[in-house]
Amino acid sequence: MELTYFYPRLVPIIFQVIKDVFEDGRFADRGLEFQFKKNKDLKPREKEFVATTTYDLIRNWRFLQTLTQQTNASIYKNPSPILFCYFHYKKQEVPTELEKSKFNAKQIEALIRKQMSVRKLRESYPDDLDAFCENDLGKEKWDSLSAALNKEPNVYVRANTHKMDRKQLALRLQDEGFSIDELKADSQALKINSKKSVFLSDSFKKGFFEVQDIASQRVSDFMQIQAGERVIDACAGTGGKSMHISCLLKNKGKIIALDISQNKLDALKKRAARGDAQNIETRLIENEKSIKRLYATADKLLLDVPCSGTGVFKRNPDAKWKMNPHDIENLLVQQKDILEKYSPMCKVGGKMVYANCSVLHCEGEKQVEAFLQTHNNWELEEETRVHPDNINADGFYMARLTKVSNE
Repeated sequence: MELTYFYPRLVPIIFQVIKDVFEDGRFADRGLEFQFKKNKDLKPREKEFVATTTYDLIRNWRFLQTLTQQTNASIYKNPSPILFCYFHYKKQEVPTELEKSKFNAKQIEALIRKQMSVRKLRESYPDDLDAFCENDLGKEKWDSLSAALNKEPNVYVRANTHKMDRKQLALRLQDEGFSIDELKADSQALKINSKKSVFLSDSFKKGFFEVQDIASQRVSDFMQIQAGERVIDACAGTGGKSMHISCLLKNKGKIIALDISQNKLDALKKRAARGDAQNIETRLIENEKSIKRLYATADKLLLDVPCSGTGVFKRNPDAKWKMNPHDIENLLVQQKDILEKYSPMCKVGGKMVYANCSVLHCEGEKQVEAFLQTHNNWELEEETRVHPDNINADGFYMARLTKVSNE
């Protein structure tokens, strides 16, 4: 395997981000963003090295830490051993700057063989989360998913059809020096093969595409949007799916994007302006009245609910160190509450899609099953999953339900 470029002077930046993640609870992407702003002289290839190495180290932290037998504090002071193990294990070659480490190839191989038989070490998961996921999914499925979720993710974009279609976008990105693949199963998706950041491209700045995983894109397609419909995106966040729905509506109809965070809605407004999405109205959820005012007004209702994020561990590897079974139990209560309080926003004859980026049955199939047992006025039309062990994409659950009558 080709050796990643190694920049010794950038090692302190990498481990400052990692320290911020493990010691202060900062998200890795925010830590990297802060460091890139602080170190404005970094070249694109240097930023790529910092980001890739940071995410890979976090992704495999427990495995590598067990190899070196270092505490976190000792790693921050002397990162050479863990870097030696990382490059030997992941890249099959060690930079000359690290060759003086006390480890050698035979030692590493012996330690690796010992750890490979233990899933929570091999795939670097905390004990309690690993056990919870196995209990929910079964050993065989969690074995497969835990490995898939510990791999580097693909980068996907969605053509903003308010401005251009996928073929036009593909040609434009190729002109900007990106290597891309079109995806037959996803009508407006492109896979980006180049390592350089798409966020710095002229096409992104002009709103010609959105960075969005194909699993997330499939949620909006799953909603079966029809021209002129009134759609409520009830947990909109910064609006990735609202933006897609706007394209599916061809800037007609109406999207009400709701969230409890004004900052996220403000980010959505900027996103919509850049992407020429003219049919999105943002509304802050201030209290239950904000929801009740919208009862029986939506042709389509999207509940992309807060969840454990287990389906996006490959994209956000630090999240598995922030999530635990107690947090998941609290989320289950929140999801049930959202289904109960938000579902009346759908009209009779309308459809609701319940979705989340979790691989766990307790957050998907079991939540919908419990909802249907107490709500006879709803019928399950279809449910499906995107399995990250079958395709290099995020894990997603989605269920489409039809409201057949008022309660």
